[in-house]
Amino acid sequence: MSDLPQTGHSAIQPDAMPTRQRIGPLKLLIIFSQVTITGFGGVLPFAYRAMVERRPLLTKAEFAESFALGQIMPGPAISNFALIIGYRDSGWRGAIAAVTGIVTLPMLLMMTVGYFYTRYADVELIRNAVTGMATVTGGLVLAMALKMSSGMQRRPRSLLLLASGFVGFGLLRLPFIALIAVLAPLSVWLAWRDAGAAMKRDGGAA
Repeated sequence: MSDLPQTGHSAIQPDAMPTRQRIGPLKLLIIFSQVTITGFGGVLPFAYRAMVERRPLLTKAEFAESFALGQIMPGPAISNFALIIGYRDSGWRGAIAAVTGIVTLPMLLMMTVGYFYTRYADVELIRNAVTGMATVTGGLVLAMALKMSSGMQRRPRSLLLLASGFVGFGLLRLPFIALIAVLAPLSVWLAWRDAGAAMKRDGGAA
């Protein structure tokens, strides 16, 4: 993806990054296990920090594209994201390793936490802690969204699609599947039209 020549017309502008080696299944397992065990309040912000900011594993554009694809697929977005990255780097073995890393430790941890929560949920200190965690989670997701947007080209059309999704799902409470069925094909068609127009311009210039 990042090796393709850029014409300046793509919706996401990749940042410069040296060619990297593919990640093996064992390393994928370790990376996603580390991400998920430190991802308190939401794994995706910590995945972004680990894979984009701390290690040269993904560009901002690659992360945003993989996250977007995982978000519209059925199932948990972070599991879909891990599957996409794992399969891209190491095929089906990488996909299994990445998904295993992302779900195993949280599952064991949540079973333990759930046991104690059912016993002490009525304690005021516990209730206040859960309320605080919910607030922090919202802040982490918002911070990640702002970071991801820095790697995207801001166009009025993109902002209009974003606003349509927010109003339709967040305010009007329209069915998510219905919104995706309308907005996703529209977005793909607009990007395809821009790519075709760019190829024609480049061909004419040549």
